[in-house]
Parts: sequence; C-alpha cells; structure tokens
Amino acid sequence: MLTSLIGYFFAKGDFSFENSVRAALQRVEGAYGIVVLNKRKPNQMIACKNGSPIVMGIKGGEFFIASDIAALASKTNNIIYLEDNQMVI
Repeated sequence: MLTSLIGYFFAKGDFSFENSVRAALQRVEGAYGIVVLNKRKPNQMIACKNGSPIVMGIKGGEFFIASDIAALASKTNNIIYLEDNQMVI
C-alpha cells in the first residue's frame, strides 16, 4: 500500500522522488520502517521510520541501512539511530 502510494505521487510528475515519499508518509498511519529505492535514481535511497527500528551505518563514503545494529556490526561502528518521523536520503 505505502509503496503504491509513493509510486502514485512520483508517476504524476508533480513531486520529486523525495517529496513523493514525504507526501505518501503524510497519509499513512501506524508503525513502519521503510527503505525506498528508485530505478531512475540508482545512487539514492530513502529510509524513514515511525515506531519500527531503523539504523544507519556510515563508513567512508558508504552508507548502510538495517533494522538492527547487529546487521551493521561487521561493516562499521559509526551508527546513527533514526528517530520517529525522521528521513535520511
């Protein structure tokens, strides 16, 4: 449902990729942790959360997204915990 709504806003052409995700998230209720990828923007990913865990790891010029710190432990020790309603691009 959420991914369809993001796709709907993006396909209309009125919103950028980032703003399509924002517009869709403003219309949903409940907990989510989501990472969104776009074929037209292969070097960009958007992660956001509300009530579900999402962590971001950083190492050099690389960024990692996971739902648990254990998944990133072998990659980096530079971890950022996303807050509710926070988005990283």
